[in-house]
Amino acid sequence: MNEALKPLGLLSIAILWIVMIVMTVALGRDNTLTFSKHAATNKKAFLIFGLSQAVAIPMLIAFCLGWFSPNFQLPTFFDVLVISSGLLFLVASWIPDTNKGIKSAIHGTLAYSGAMLIIPATTIIAISPGVGL
Repeated sequence: MNEALKPLGLLSIAILWIVMIVMTVALGRDNTLTFSKHAATNKKAFLIFGLSQAVAIPMLIAFCLGWFSPNFQLPTFFDVLVISSGLLFLVASWIPDTNKGIKSAIHGTLAYSGAMLIIPATTIIAISPGVGL
């Protein structure tokens, strides 16, 4: 377990939340859109979204694999789910969700698949004896 990686969890979440808030509130966009659809509205938003994901997702994966998983004695399958989900979200963040065409379909498939992997990962956390609930 690497204690130096512990702050990466909170830092990665803070980065993602700040970017999401800026995209939905400060930029005055339609609050009925998904974050991906907000990002696809213009190049600047797309770059901010993609870069924030490119920074935060690897940080979150490093936190999960280097501190969280070892600290709570989670199985290797949890690590596989975290890496897979993170990579799917990372690739999806660089494919604009414009609501039309093949790019939108690919984005949706990748993002949905990444989200679906979070379910078994959180289930593993919930049922693991190393995690006190």
